[in-house]
Parts: sequence; structure tokens; C-alpha cells
Amino acid sequence: MPISRVNLLAHCMSDSTILLQNDTLELVVKPVADVAVADLLATIVYGAHGIRYRHSGRELKIGQFQNPLYFHLYVSGTLQGFYCLDRRTVTGPWGPIDGFYGRYLAVSEAFQGRGYGRLLKSEAVRYVERQFTPPYLFYSYIEEKNVRSMRLSNERGFASYGQLKTFVFRRLRPRPDPRVARIPPAELTAFLPRLQAAYQTYALKTDARIGYQGNYFGLKEGNEWVAGVQANPVSWQFLTMPGTSGWLMMYVLPHLPLLNRLFSPSYRFLALEGPYLQPGREALLPTLLESVLAHFQLSSALIQIDSQDPLLPTVTTNMGLFSGFESVNTHVMIKAHGLTPDQLERLQHAPFYCSSFDYT
Repeated sequence: MPISRVNLLAHCMSDSTILLQNDTLELVVKPVADVAVADLLATIVYGAHGIRYRHSGRELKIGQFQNPLYFHLYVSGTLQGFYCLDRRTVTGPWGPIDGFYGRYLAVSEAFQGRGYGRLLKSEAVRYVERQFTPPYLFYSYIEEKNVRSMRLSNERGFASYGQLKTFVFRRLRPRPDPRVARIPPAELTAFLPRLQAAYQTYALKTDARIGYQGNYFGLKEGNEWVAGVQANPVSWQFLTMPGTSGWLMMYVLPHLPLLNRLFSPSYRFLALEGPYLQPGREALLPTLLESVLAHFQLSSALIQIDSQDPLLPTVTTNMGLFSGFESVNTHVMIKAHGLTPDQLERLQHAPFYCSSFDYT
């Protein structure tokens, strides 16, 4: 029996809406994710061209979106696919606009290769296009090497508006600096306008995750916070890495004293967001990051930074022997509705802000 599109107004059940249905397949959008979603996400393997890994702790983030749309795909009544569009206000050179950030596209291994990922993403986009009034935009981050996801996004009308570079800051023995500490909530509220001013020319800016779990750290000189960064501890489980170098990293490096702090298959690191440096105090960045690593007793911190970001020279200066850019390019994929030609032009040339809550 072919899939039928169900009348949205006639089939809303307890805030859930059936989008597609046939004898075995059902696609439902809900404001709350099923409990089974955590188990599905725990099985998903990410990566391309030999690098394969799993994200840990994603189930902890599922319930922390402010305005999520959770798309559930059931096969014979069992959850086999999932996708999320998180609605949030993002700012850019033109001011605030509704943004729908796409993440967690997942299909269980037994049902991959059947077009279910394409179905989830296309129906999610179509649902928003029916239910919401422009202007708004969809966006997601996709690694360049992920050819399948890039092709799927292009088919759905997305285009690459920018590229993010992956920088990893490393210290074998990070040392704390007494000037660095978590910025207390009351002081962070007073600090936020400075952070917002520093990123006023950026696109897709959101400060919703600044202060997440109390982890915005600052460096204080006298009575003033002159530098700051959000740092979220993250864990990935690497399953395979290609080539001889990959074999060495997976099976040799973890057994070498001291050097094993830089990498192990159970890779723990900090995901960074929203770095702030008072003009003239850019040289404090390595000190700030090293002290934050010391706080968490970790040796690596990762940040996604736009290839046009004005902070790029700062990030590449005096960061240490083991720090540097990874050979990973990530595209900022966008599908815009109702933006003026001038807004689209400015979107092409603005540096993009990237939240670490979104890319891990």
C-alpha cells in the first residue's frame, strides 16, 4: 500500500502529528522524543572514508532543546529512524530571524540504504514549510567527506554558505592559571553584552548555550573579565581510523606514556564556543584554554571556526607544538525562505558562529 500524506489538522493526537502512514511505515512529529530515541542514537556510527566513531551522551541533550520538532519513523510499530529540527532565534547582520537547526539524522543499521534518511529530512523540511510563515532558514553542519549527506542536502534545496575549520588545542600537562575560573551567573549576565557585541557581525549567532552547565570560563585581571570561553566536556568512541597512521593512533599511541593523553579510542575532550578576548588581550587565549583543560583534567579542546573568522589569526598564534587544524572541512548548509536578496548576499560574506552544543 503506498504511503499517504495524512490531513495534518485531522490527525493531531496529544500534540503528535502523523505525517505519513501505510501498512508498515509511520512518520510522526512530536514535541517530545520517545524514550527509545536514546537507544537508537547510541547505535549510530558516524564518519566517512575510514574514520568511524560514536558520540556519547547525546541522550543527555535530547531533552534540552527549547523548541524542538522530533520526527520519528516507525517500521511495524518500532522506532527505526529519527531526525530533529530545533527552532531557535538566530541573529545575523540583518538582525534576528527564525532558524531551524537540523541534527540527529539517524536510521538503524538494519534499515539503512532504503531511503529512510532522505524521507525523514525531506518530510521534516516540508512540514515546516507548511506550518511556518517566512522569513526563516534551515541550517546544518555537514563534513565535506560525507558525500551522501551533502548530496541529500543539495537535493533538498540546501546550499553551502560557508566552511568551518576544525582546530584542536592540546597540552600534555596543562597547568592552571589562578586568574581563570568559571564566571558566576550574575557576573555572566553582565558580561554577555560584551560577548554579543564581539559577535554582532556574525551569522547564525545564538547565545542560548553560553553558560551551559555553568561552564563559561573567564580570565580576570583586577576586577575585569578580559577573556572567556564556553567549554563543554565531550566523549567520542572511535571505532576505526584509516591507514598506517590510523592504526598507530588506535593501537600504539594509547599505550605510550604521556603521549596517550593526546588520543585514545575513548576520546575525551572539550568542545569550545564563544571565545571572547578583550581587544589587545588576544595573547591570553593559550593561557585561558590551558587552564580550562587543567580544570577538567583533559589534554585536548576542539573548536569549529569559520574560514573567514576574524579570530583565525589569534587561534593560529603561539598555540603550542601539538595544536593545529585537522584535515576536516565542514560546510554550513542553508536553505532560506523569505530572505531578501540583500540578506542572502550578506549571509554569503558574514562569518558563521558555531555552537559547540550543536556540533557534538
